Amino acid sequence: MPDAKTFTDWISAAANVFTVGVPFTVLLLWISGRNPLVRSALARDRRRTVGRVLASLAEGPVVTERVRARRACGERVRAVLADTTCLTPAEELRWLDQRGADSDHPLSALGAGPDPAESLRELADAYRRLGARQRARGLLGGGSAPLIAMQADTADAVATHLGEAAAFMRGGAPTMGALSVRCEAGTSRLELSNLAPGAGPGGLLNALSVSHVRERWVVAGGLSEALAEEDGTPTRTVELTPSQRRVLEDRMIGKAFDGVLPSLRAVRLQRDGMSGWLRLHLTLAEASYSAVVATQYVGSRGLGTPRAELSAQAAVLTLSCLPVTSDGYLVLARRSEHVPFPHRLNPGVNGNLEMRPRFGIGHDNDPLGLPDPLRALAREACEELALEVTPSDIQVSGTCRFDTDDEVGTTVLLSSCRTGLTAHEVAVRAGRADPAEGLWEVDDTIVFVLAPPTTTSTELHPLLVETLRWTLNAADHQPHLTSCLLAHHSAQLHDHFRGPGEPGARRLTVEEARPRVEAFLHSLVTSGPVPPPEGTILLKRGTGEAVEVSAQP
Repeated sequence: MPDAKTFTDWISAAANVFTVGVPFTVLLLWISGRNPLVRSALARDRRRTVGRVLASLAEGPVVTERVRARRACGERVRAVLADTTCLTPAEELRWLDQRGADSDHPLSALGAGPDPAESLRELADAYRRLGARQRARGLLGGGSAPLIAMQADTADAVATHLGEAAAFMRGGAPTMGALSVRCEAGTSRLELSNLAPGAGPGGLLNALSVSHVRERWVVAGGLSEALAEEDGTPTRTVELTPSQRRVLEDRMIGKAFDGVLPSLRAVRLQRDGMSGWLRLHLTLAEASYSAVVATQYVGSRGLGTPRAELSAQAAVLTLSCLPVTSDGYLVLARRSEHVPFPHRLNPGVNGNLEMRPRFGIGHDNDPLGLPDPLRALAREACEELALEVTPSDIQVSGTCRFDTDDEVGTTVLLSSCRTGLTAHEVAVRAGRADPAEGLWEVDDTIVFVLAPPTTTSTELHPLLVETLRWTLNAADHQPHLTSCLLAHHSAQLHDHFRGPGEPGARRLTVEEARPRVEAFLHSLVTSGPVPPPEGTILLKRGTGEAVEVSAQP
């Protein structure tokens, strides 16, 4: 049995631990922000900055809107304290968008009320004040906690993002209807939008921005619904009959993935009133690949549904980029026999924006955590052609929504990029494409089409006309390629058809010239195939050796 002295020593040690440990634990909990008083202070900071602006933007009774804003701010603080992984600028922007009335009209990009630009400016100022209040907290206010510093950094990043959105909302964006084009003897219909209305200033897209709606199209009862539940993502379901479900399971056998792709909700053109820059803003939700198959693929490629009965609910967005070599060639790639539509011709770079990481590929996100189509295109260029391209190298040239015999309701983000490599160097480098993600998708022959020379004349170069006639009548050209070529030459087309017909006459508006452009393109469609443009060359991937002329596309 322990003697009295040992017992006394033990009591003394326990008292010392209690005396030091309890205050230390209390202090640690305090500065970590995980206690009721600090939680209340954080919610108060948010209510007095962001919440106050949100309440002023609502259209309901003042008291009701204040209560809603107060409740929303409290819920946001509790979510952050419970799970710091949601404390990113992207998650904060999604939370902000949820305060709006319409998920297709994101509050963080388009503002609200009678003066959207002013509402965005007010929100940006509110987030700056929120960041400042967080940093001003002392030790007893939890200001030394890493969590508080993270919130302040997030608030600063969101304030910058909202300030940029406000600048683009102040300027007036040009209005232009979609350019409607039929090709392949009328079986494919292309609706091209947001094209350059000329080569002059103010006509090119200078920036791209994205809003992300956390909602996913899935097939009810399938793997895609289970994955969405695992991700905690709200869903919209595609309901299938038992026979359709069996067909879908057969279609998905052997597929590389049932990944999560972007679903396009809205496209808007914005202009910065100070710089004159144009920005294309995409509102993206999510769609599983199985939902795309079920709602957008015609006949045997999908579930056997006739084209007229497809709803195109998934509204998938795909990406295409037309590389231009240093010696003046457009890079085209023929699909291999291992992918759907084998041996058809595409722009040199095609792919998808990854909305959910899968093995070997992470998110295609920007520094804020938002989906980034340009980053995805740069990745695809590396995978398919081993080209070293950065997002800033890529020039967005428009969008195209197409309907074909095989597919309906797909939108393509069209772009181009310049590379410092010659055609021969591109062909050699393409042999080092990613064997897992890109090498097997492209044929062994790379096609190079000579680009029309750039001149100050408004007359159309014969090579440009020859290139467009070729693609509009080629049955083996994917809509991605035809629309990319049309968008790439949009400035020359509009400069030509917007020019005054008589000396002294005014220059036509974009809308006045649009019927002329459409009529010209329709006039190029013939009843049979057209040979490739003069100067087209085919080079072997990996070696750069020329292919026989008889094998021209």
